[in-house]
Formats: sequence, structure tokens, C-alpha cells
Amino acid sequence: MKVILCSSNTSVRERWDAIMEKNNHELFHTASVPALISLISQKDADLVLLHNLCTTPETLRELIGMFPTCKFMLLTNQHDDSEGIAYLRAGVVGYASTYIQPERLMQAIKIIFEGGVWIGQQLMQKMIADRHAASIETDSSGTTDLKELTDRENEVAQLIAQGISNKAIARKLDITERTVKAHLNTIYRKTHIKGRLQLALKMRK
Repeated sequence: MKVILCSSNTSVRERWDAIMEKNNHELFHTASVPALISLISQKDADLVLLHNLCTTPETLRELIGMFPTCKFMLLTNQHDDSEGIAYLRAGVVGYASTYIQPERLMQAIKIIFEGGVWIGQQLMQKMIADRHAASIETDSSGTTDLKELTDRENEVAQLIAQGISNKAIARKLDITERTVKAHLNTIYRKTHIKGRLQLALKMRK
């Protein structure tokens, strides 16, 4: 996978690089949007990790229009729900902290390349509640059939639709977080849904 790391801050790019290189991605660095445009064209990039200090929602919308097959994840120094919604509406498929934990970043990238959208728990709760997420919902492959879910899987899915975290679901249902994750994996497989946000939206329709 070809991934471009775009930030004017060298230490930020190096941090992302240190996380990503362990997963055998082909990595490229750039410090500005003009240089990014050239690099995406040259390398036929699959994903761009883009620092919020380098762009605006309007610029990012133009970038996505120019390179529709490339995915963009916006990483921000200071999480802001309004900013996140603006960038998601612009077309990004991920919104997270610049200093996201390594394992969370790799989880986000995995979800993105499976066709999902990655956002933080707080923003997801807001988007579900406000229904802003409808404009950034990604299509799932195949037919979504919630009728295939068991009672317990449906219970987990309903709690996801409320924006509740895995840890809180585990406490509420008196099961382990590992069991919650196992239920989610089964739900995604049965319904062809890729990610919490899309599942929440389906459950609330």
C-alpha cells in the first residue's frame, strides 16, 4: 500500500512514519498541498494522512475531486466536532488526533481500507444524534440484512446505534470487551456493513 504523509511538521511525519513502517507500507513524505498533488500523481497513492494545518475543507474537497481513487484521512492537533463534520462532508474517510495511539491508527487504516469511516467516539455520538452522518455514509457491498442477527447481536447493534463504546456495552451486558468485538465482527460479516458509524445509521433508519 502506498501512503503519503503530509505535514509541515517534520516530527509529526516522523511519528506517523515510525508507526506505519512496521506494517510494510510504502511511505512518502511531503510538507505542503502543492507538493502532495504532484506526489499523488507520481506514486498513484492509496492513502494520504493529512495534517489539518496544511489544508481546509474546501481545499480537501478539491483534492478528493482530483484523485477520487485515493483515500484521505485528516489528523488534527485539536479535536473539534464542527471541524470533523466539515472534513467528513468534504469527503475524508477518517478524522482523528494528530497524536493518535499507534494501535488506533493502524485500526483506523484497516477500517478505511475495508470501506469504512473512522472517527472518534465523541464525534460519532454527535453525528448519530444529529444525523449529520447521512451525508458521509459509505456504500456497503452486498445486501444489508439485519434480520440475520441473533438477539444478542441485535442488542449489541442497538447499543452501537446509541453511540456507546465497547467498554460501556461490555459493562451493560455483563460480558467482556473481547466478546463485544467478536459480536461486532459477526454483525459486520452478516450484514456486509463496514464500521460502527454505518452500522449505527442502519440501525436508526
